[in-house]
Amino acid sequence: MAKKQKNQEIDVVLNELEQLNRQSADYAKGSKKKGEKKTVIILCIALVVVLLGGIIAGVIVSETQSPVSYGPNALASEKTEERTAEHERRLKSIDENGGIREGVNFVGYHARFNEDGDLVVDGYMRNFTGHEIYDIDGNITVKTQEDDNIGGAYFEFPKEEFGTLKNGKSRPWRLIFDNDYVNIEIVDLSSFKVLTELYFKQK
Repeated sequence: MAKKQKNQEIDVVLNELEQLNRQSADYAKGSKKKGEKKTVIILCIALVVVLLGGIIAGVIVSETQSPVSYGPNALASEKTEERTAEHERRLKSIDENGGIREGVNFVGYHARFNEDGDLVVDGYMRNFTGHEIYDIDGNITVKTQEDDNIGGAYFEFPKEEFGTLKNGKSRPWRLIFDNDYVNIEIVDLSSFKVLTELYFKQK
């Protein structure tokens, strides 16, 4: 009787050991699966971080290398790759044709009179001071190549509207000279020059 009871106790212990082994194995499998899931999640996160980092780095490099700078209120449609490339080509041409690369100046590439008789000039505010600048203001005059004064006015480019302009950057901008500040209306505006006397603050 005692022997039978002893065998039963051994069987119970063996059964418990077997259950513990099974539970341990199941736990190990679960841990492995959890570990695998965790590894996959970590790898996915790392991949996303790398991709985002690459995109951000590309944008930073692009902005750093490009001579074009946009103001704080520029629309997304104005900052497309195509528009930026167009500005870069135009600025390269300006520099190859004797563009001023010192101080602050405005260079125009297109001029026209609107229906109200205002003189509209599209061009670039350029900064070659060695500093980041803001709150630009001063007199801007448009002349023919023969030095006839087409029009001139005092302009302000406050930081809130224009933003800041880093050294070596050129910002696309449109100047509108009210017809009261226009001296002569000429038909052919294919050739003109812009003279500036500008002041600014620097960082």
